[in-house]
Amino acid sequence: MIKIKVIKSSYKFILSLIMACIIMVVPFNFANDDFDSNYRKLNLSIEEIDYLKEVGTITYFSKRDLLPVEYVGIDGQAKGIGPEYIQKVEEMLGIKFKVHSRNNELNWNEKIKMINNNQVDLISSVVYDYSLSADMYFSDSYYMEDVIILGDNSSAPITKIGDFYEKTLVVPIASWQERYISSYVEDVKIIEVEGVMEALEYVDANENTYTILEDSSYLYYLRENGYKNIHKKGNLDIKGEYRFAFSRDNNVLRDIFNKVIEYIPREEMYKQVLAKEVEKDKKPLYLAIGISILLGVTVIYLGYRLYRDYEYKKKLRENKEALIENLSHDLKTPLSNLKINFGLIKRGIIKEDDLDGYYNKLDRNIDNLNEIIDDLYGVNEIKESYNPKENKRVDIHEYLQGIYFEHKSSLEDKNRKFTYNNNLKKDCYVKISEKDILRSINNIISNALKYTEENDSIVISVNEEKRNILISIYDSGCGIEKGELNNIFDRFYQVKNDKLKPGKGLGLSISKEIIEAHGGRISVSSREGVYTEFIISLPMS
Repeated sequence: MIKIKVIKSSYKFILSLIMACIIMVVPFNFANDDFDSNYRKLNLSIEEIDYLKEVGTITYFSKRDLLPVEYVGIDGQAKGIGPEYIQKVEEMLGIKFKVHSRNNELNWNEKIKMINNNQVDLISSVVYDYSLSADMYFSDSYYMEDVIILGDNSSAPITKIGDFYEKTLVVPIASWQERYISSYVEDVKIIEVEGVMEALEYVDANENTYTILEDSSYLYYLRENGYKNIHKKGNLDIKGEYRFAFSRDNNVLRDIFNKVIEYIPREEMYKQVLAKEVEKDKKPLYLAIGISILLGVTVIYLGYRLYRDYEYKKKLRENKEALIENLSHDLKTPLSNLKINFGLIKRGIIKEDDLDGYYNKLDRNIDNLNEIIDDLYGVNEIKESYNPKENKRVDIHEYLQGIYFEHKSSLEDKNRKFTYNNNLKKDCYVKISEKDILRSINNIISNALKYTEENDSIVISVNEEKRNILISIYDSGCGIEKGELNNIFDRFYQVKNDKLKPGKGLGLSISKEIIEAHGGRISVSSREGVYTEFIISLPMS
């Protein structure tokens, strides 16, 4: 089989940047708050519901130019039937999807490799064939369409698959058409091009060449581009049967998609998607409009940033004042208790049998004072006192397991479901100050306890990513407002929650400084009312 790759270079237009700016300024939220009701409608299992509550952002690959069935629009977003189903899953079940950043540059074999390595969760549009079943799971089919054979004026009709013998077939890179035809006909010349439009242009300009395409896509391209030399030369005796493809390790996500496919009437989806007008990339028109929009957005964005900075500084001042008030209260309470109890003991009012209880009260109040002093000391002294030379090389699994057992009883006494997941495939080590990292993790666990209720879950997980260790601390509590996520690691910043006593706004700031002093980083993701997840990344030793 002969393969000739013809790759045409393409350039992204400036409009992508304009749309990105607009998206940064104006938040969109397509989530459906009534998730529990949708869980019941779809008859989801407990395992599937737990997966939805714990999963973060799901990445997927989408077809680039199979218009109008599936394509990437001029705004960089995936469109068509597969992405429409994904959007429905996102709205109904409250999970976030995004197209993988390398969607347009990877070929099919590279995408399969990333699925197998669990670097990507799913592919939104795959024509099923048996040869792929060993590499990935498939959903039920969500779209089926006739597949036609196209050729130029001079090419002969194709009545059966064997007629491709010694013919020239032009297809997109690593497409299902290539796999299908070459599995039946050995002596066929395959020319691979970048995409569907390139294949049609090649056949339109060259004699005795063929390509294979879905019927609706051919009609769309014929209407838009008016290929004069291309005609229908036959049908394949199969349907283009589109499915979602998943990693072999993710049968739960596949089962969820199957239930959504079964629940949503397909005819409605087809009418809704295929009736939409595909976006046109009208560069001359958009250039003038785009520049005007970009200038307007820039002015609005700068004004917004100035306003936000003013509000942030104002909030910071208020938080500092609140901190002083809280500290005054926090210090007065244990000091008053110490004074009273010492006075009672000194004057001999306390019976000898009761002395142990009063001594314990004194110890607790002294511990409270030490905790407050440690927090204040930690704000300014972490970077100065931290000495990397004193770090020890520790087995991260054993270290985290120790933290888990340290908290297990107390959290379970407070009716929290506390678990630890070791996802490492080998022994992994980090070089750390055990005391400081413990303090950092304890701060996050304390936060998780504070913002969860009875029967909520707190989960510690550890994974390996390249040369880094990722420690995840997840809770299924009340979550954090999107607007607050960028500020929660700032000193004195306190998350708004009327139900809870305000803290000092120091714990997460201290955790961040400890981790960064170790050459690591910390990030947070959250969905209000659903979950919060902190991820600590530390370099492997």
